[in-house]
Amino acid sequence: MKTLANLALLLAAQERHDVNVLRIATIAANGEAFVIGSETFSCVTDAEDPFEFEPGADAAGSIANIVAVINTDSAQDLTAVAITGGVLVYSNRSGSRRLACTETLAGTNNAWAAAAMYGGTETPLTGAFRNFDMRSFSPTATDVAVGSAHVVFGFEPASVEATVRTSAGAVKAWDGALSKSGRVVTLGNGGSVDWAATDVITIVAAG
Repeated sequence: MKTLANLALLLAAQERHDVNVLRIATIAANGEAFVIGSETFSCVTDAEDPFEFEPGADAAGSIANIVAVINTDSAQDLTAVAITGGVLVYSNRSGSRRLACTETLAGTNNAWAAAAMYGGTETPLTGAFRNFDMRSFSPTATDVAVGSAHVVFGFEPASVEATVRTSAGAVKAWDGALSKSGRVVTLGNGGSVDWAATDVITIVAAG
């Protein structure tokens, strides 16, 4: 009973961080830019100044350069990581920050997944759960559109398990990729059975 009570407390105190995905399917071009909150990042050939990044030789090069410029120059307590098809940006602070995200990227499918960062919750974890966390959530429409759900933990998990259930509670035979990089856990939808916005995903992570 005590274990169940602790799990109930954990679920009531889920610490989630706002995220957004900048899709980069083609090379960024000179003169294009994107905005996160109060900061503008500009694509400039032979970039030398802060908040400037070079186009790169291809889409992967643009992704790497965008990750680098955000992590180097942003003062908004954000982290950027390269993911398949783009850049995941997440808040290092839990809570609903909802930083606005815009862009002037002209390349096909080069765009933010959402008009603002999303997914954060206000409640911090208590000290008893600093190296253990369990998240239970339904994917957003943006997660479905991106094709992957990204969860940021307050620590770097050593082990992660995920289950997907339908809204009726039945276990779903989801067989997409589950990966982790630092504090970020990603659930892909590239298998034969995908999760949907009506499903419930539960992730258990331990440090």
